[in-house]
Amino acid sequence: MDARFGRSSLYADDAPHLLVVPNLLDAPDAMANLDGAPHRRLRGTVQRAFMPRAIARRRPWVASVVETLLDAFAERERPADVVEGFTRPLPVSVICRLMGLDGPDRERIRHRADHALSGGGHPREEVVAAMREFGAFGAGLVAERRRSPGDDLVSSPVAAGDTPASRNGSWYAWSAGRWWPGTRRR
Repeated sequence: MDARFGRSSLYADDAPHLLVVPNLLDAPDAMANLDGAPHRRLRGTVQRAFMPRAIARRRPWVASVVETLLDAFAERERPADVVEGFTRPLPVSVICRLMGLDGPDRERIRHRADHALSGGGHPREEVVAAMREFGAFGAGLVAERRRSPGDDLVSSPVAAGDTPASRNGSWYAWSAGRWWPGTRRR
């Protein structure tokens, strides 16, 4: 790849911040912001979860999540907010299931994600607090999956990258929240 078109220049010492309020997507160690070998290494740890066969195995439980949300939405008082009652909870429900999470974690993740991906929709202090919470949660989840792996989207990358050298890699930076205190690392 031609270095002139890479994303690393976005995080140079003299580069302006991409967003006024911190945002999960502004993380230099996020997979979408990495180029070359670091991107391929991180992508390789999760890509099996998105292969056609793996997706086909999940189709029944994704359909059950959709059915559950639609049933609950049908019971709401009219007029009902389709975004609040269906489109917002659907991705969080599916992502939580992929990560092997359920119950109370869903609402906490939804709250944190709403803030961490808000793009300025929440005050800076709230976003920073949510990102710190998200980082602590991610670090705890990685530690838990290291002790007791499962068949989920967190256990696979942890197991694939669980070497002393990889503990300083992008997956661990993301999950442990090294950059989440509210400012980009420089």
